[in-house]
Amino acid sequence: MEKKIGYLELFTSLFIINTITFGGGYTIIPIIKDEFVNKHKAINEDEMLKIVTLAQSIPGVMTISTSFLVGQYTLGFLGAIIAVIASVLPCIIAILLIAFSYNKLIDNVYVQKVLKGISGAIIAMLFFTVYNMFVKQFENEKKYFYLSINILVLLLSLIFKLKLSYILIICSILGLYKK
Repeated sequence: MEKKIGYLELFTSLFIINTITFGGGYTIIPIIKDEFVNKHKAINEDEMLKIVTLAQSIPGVMTISTSFLVGQYTLGFLGAIIAVIASVLPCIIAILLIAFSYNKLIDNVYVQKVLKGISGAIIAMLFFTVYNMFVKQFENEKKYFYLSINILVLLLSLIFKLKLSYILIICSILGLYKK
């Protein structure tokens, strides 16, 4: 697939996405997907799924990992660096603004109401992201293997309270042995 995005577009897109998206990680995925798969056509659905899968397995902030991988995939190492800067800059600006006005904002009724409203949207976006990833995962011929991994992860996390790091190691090993 021909990459149809430049450095400035990559920076601008990720800067805007990271400025207006609340909730981080999984809530940002459908927005990044819409921007780079649907709008710019810089990557396709399968490539986006691979990027998200890899970003989940990398330690650290998923938003930055996803942005890094989108930048790397579309424009190489320089694209990855630009993507990380574009993703981190809105956070730095927001933290500085909050630090300077924290005492005025913390007790503001309107700020509290906005944050409660945003939390509802975040839950909906998380559900949408998980649902789309779940459906996309079962479009290939290995659907029963992946379904069994999903059930295993659910059981390990809910019933046995196994730590996420152990679950990732187990699933990685299972993935290695599946042809």
